[in-house]
Amino acid sequence: MGAELAVQHFESMHSQRLRASVISHNALISACEKSKQWERALQLFESMQAHRLAPNVITYNGLISACEKGNQ
Repeated sequence: MGAELAVQHFESMHSQRLRASVISHNALISACEKSKQWERALQLFESMQAHRLAPNVITYNGLISACEKGNQ
């Protein structure tokens, strides 16, 4: 449930023309990790790259943890 609410807030940022940052992506990746949604976490990582946002150690740790929790 937490990841779904985070995604809704993230999408509302886009509809309000607010630019997402590395921090907002990391927060959403963390929410996906906690709810074992590794595929969505990877999609967010790809979205970061498409928007030319440089991932950091927090991004990679969140992705690794999301994949681990999803048995990937």
